[in-house]
Amino acid sequence: GPNPLREVLFGELEVDSMPRRGLKWVFTIVPSGFEYADAVRIAVLSALQHTSLVPVCIYSGEPNSLTRWLEDHGVRMLRYTPSWKEQLFEGMRRAWTLGWSKTSSPLYAQPEKMLATWLRLDVATLGFVDTYVLYADVDIMFRANIGVSDFPRPLPRYFTMGTEVFNTPPSNTLGNAGVMLMNIEGLRRTHSKFLSWVFSGSNLENGLNFGKFGPGDQGAFNKFYDGQFDVKSWPMFNWKPYWGLYPEASIIHFHGPKPIDYLRYIHNSSYMATVPLFKALLQACSQLEFASPLVSSTRISFSNSPKGIAGVGCFRYVAEYLGWRMKLSAELPLDYGGDPAAAEFTAQLDRLVALPMPSVPTPSICVRFISGTGCTHTETRVVAPPNVRDPKYPALDHTLQTCKALETVKERKSHKNKWSGCIKRVDEAKLVQTKQIEISAS
Repeated sequence: GPNPLREVLFGELEVDSMPRRGLKWVFTIVPSGFEYADAVRIAVLSALQHTSLVPVCIYSGEPNSLTRWLEDHGVRMLRYTPSWKEQLFEGMRRAWTLGWSKTSSPLYAQPEKMLATWLRLDVATLGFVDTYVLYADVDIMFRANIGVSDFPRPLPRYFTMGTEVFNTPPSNTLGNAGVMLMNIEGLRRTHSKFLSWVFSGSNLENGLNFGKFGPGDQGAFNKFYDGQFDVKSWPMFNWKPYWGLYPEASIIHFHGPKPIDYLRYIHNSSYMATVPLFKALLQACSQLEFASPLVSSTRISFSNSPKGIAGVGCFRYVAEYLGWRMKLSAELPLDYGGDPAAAEFTAQLDRLVALPMPSVPTPSICVRFISGTGCTHTETRVVAPPNVRDPKYPALDHTLQTCKALETVKERKSHKNKWSGCIKRVDEAKLVQTKQIEISAS
């Protein structure tokens, strides 16, 4: 017969018991995360504008101004307190004594915020009738629509993640749990064994840190399901700003440093010394080198360096985030009940946002793919048209010379307008026409 709870949460059901609308996007929050209040709303607004996703929030706590905002914007709310909450807090206390908050994750020092991420352990048991749902953290921005068809085949037995560390060997199978395509039935079948193992005495004694598999619930997912889930090495559905600029990314994930951290660093480069866990990630944002791209018939991929087009991604995506925050400023502010910490955090962010964003001193670039005639092997280089070459970037000139060395004599004799936008097709050298990528902070 009718199931009112399912209808409230997931809409009317088709005859085959599959939801009529798009893929569900599930996220989890707790009341104490005022630092994430802007992020939650920006994630929702960007999802509503750019996707057909159906937002569903799993919330552990009492209603507040944020949950009312979410309901007003059509987010389906599910209040839920897990049975293992006290076991989690026991593990967090042990983690504190072991120093994991300084070496593994700052969330170890914030049990309530850690609870928000751990709630994803129970997603498969909360009444979803879908075969797959998208779980995603709230520190994200949607830039394009995303559905099951955007994930690699075969679809997962349990879940698909993006890689945790960019440019790692193929043997690396560690995934980032910030965005997951979940197979609900597969995770439901293994849920009881998973929980028993996660909160076993040995894991609690180790502060719920899973060694080489990582800290927290992400480490738990990686270790328990080791070898049984898919890791995407170029995750357009979980792209991190410090990896560089990726025009085709559908979800930007502010993993590690949050927008306020990027702003603090952009305006004060010594800031990274105060957050050792973010130091390497923030350093990548000040490196403006270019990585050699991989070019297929359909896309350009900068994959041989964690720098990507390095600092550009940090600037571009933070600027986009600030654009969304400007839209939020037109709405009534959330009520934090007079919490001075929340008021100070908001004021500090407002002060940083008011400062001008510095320009990114990088030229326009384009990509030429040369194979076949005149080449001993397939080779790809980033080159710059003469009108944008800059002595500050000798690597670009060097790359240009390398490309010219691969051209045929016939091509060199008929190179009229060859550098016009770097997109002219020259059949003799089999140059594949590619789009130009503009690099800027705005």
